[in-house]
Amino acid sequence: MAFSSSRRSPVPTELFGHSTEDIETFILITQLALDDLEDFKKSRKGKGRFDMALSDEEYAMECQRQQLEGTMQALQDFKVAKSVDDALRTDRAYIRAYTVLERVADEDRRAAVALSNGQPLPAPSVLQRSVENAAFRVPSDGEIISHSPVSSPFGLPRPASLKNRNSNIFGSQPGPSTNHLQRVECVSCGDSVRLTAALKSPCEHYYCRECIRNLVEAMTRDESLYPLRCCKQSISQDTVLSFLPEDLRVLFMTKNREFGTLSLTRLYCPNPRCSLFLGSSEGKGGTILCPTCKTAACASCKQLAHPGDSCTASTGTVLLKELAQKKNWQTCPGCKAIVELDHGCYHMTCRCRSEFCYLCAVPWKNCRCAQWDEGRLVAAAERRVQNELGGAAQRTPANAIAFRQRVQEMTRTLRNNHDCVGHAWRRRSGGGRCEECRFHLPDYLMICRNCSVLVCLRCARNRL
Repeated sequence: MAFSSSRRSPVPTELFGHSTEDIETFILITQLALDDLEDFKKSRKGKGRFDMALSDEEYAMECQRQQLEGTMQALQDFKVAKSVDDALRTDRAYIRAYTVLERVADEDRRAAVALSNGQPLPAPSVLQRSVENAAFRVPSDGEIISHSPVSSPFGLPRPASLKNRNSNIFGSQPGPSTNHLQRVECVSCGDSVRLTAALKSPCEHYYCRECIRNLVEAMTRDESLYPLRCCKQSISQDTVLSFLPEDLRVLFMTKNREFGTLSLTRLYCPNPRCSLFLGSSEGKGGTILCPTCKTAACASCKQLAHPGDSCTASTGTVLLKELAQKKNWQTCPGCKAIVELDHGCYHMTCRCRSEFCYLCAVPWKNCRCAQWDEGRLVAAAERRVQNELGGAAQRTPANAIAFRQRVQEMTRTLRNNHDCVGHAWRRRSGGGRCEECRFHLPDYLMICRNCSVLVCLRCARNRL
């Protein structure tokens, strides 16, 4: 009796909607049934001739074997098809989310250009508002988001203007080559975050969304962090915008415009209760009206407008200059800010990035002044050796002798090579005060292997 070739059995309809683990269970059950059938056939074999006709029992077992093998093949095919379908549905959610983020980033760039050109900030678009909504999120690992025909991919009501529009904003797009499941470590907090949800700096470090927001907020209050940078390499403004909420985006772009203006030409509202940045005074004359409090400012002397009168220095400015002269403070040649030398050498770097000699205010390396005050030099050497050796530096006489010898070596090193061109940071356990920003950190600080300066992580990555 001849048998037809094995055919694939249809997949039972009850499998639809089951997880991959359930399908694996069905495959295991089918394989066990095949094994049992094979064992039963072996136990029933006799000494009959091979060309004899099959008995009814043998014929039934052969039919059962073909049926089970067909079911096994169908289950394997269904497993592959389901994994492909799950991957497509997961990627669709990613694609939709990142398509929206790319569109929002493009709209943010246009808003930044308008703001930098002095034009009014455009009203937030539908997509910008949707990103700010708490319901917006990028799917997590393995998550599949299903959508109703009238809702957006993020659980937000779809605007009527988009429901019937042939737009590809929420439609399927070709998948990017990025591995959505890859995770990276945030250089600031150490958390593991998805690669596609992290900001990558030019120096190949990654920042999570929360840390980049904290860094931007700090920059808006501290000009020494401008421009945003990591390992002395600037981070593009366009790269940052998509990680910020709307209010912080506006503040970030405003501060970029302010800090990007030459310090000597910055004009602020003279009303002390306002102090709004009014732009650059370069090439402008007469008075400029503050759009917020309507106070008129003189573009020449940057004080209250004085129509018909010549510009004069304010009383406060005169008193400040007298105090600076009395205290031996110096004036930055770049932005005219008053600076004081607290520790270190006479090489000054102002917040406006101007480098000059503290003694004569001449641009650095253009004078013959001494680089160090001897007292400050020894104090700096002692502090850096203390950074190297920690709290046990002078606990015993032997340690005290070694400490003094190391201080002498460090003094000679700093006198001849006070500028550490390339810092090489390592983590030093134990708290302490950052030598740059003066904040106290309880757990650890970063110490340079070359010059032994001790700073916090933010100063090491984003300030120095």
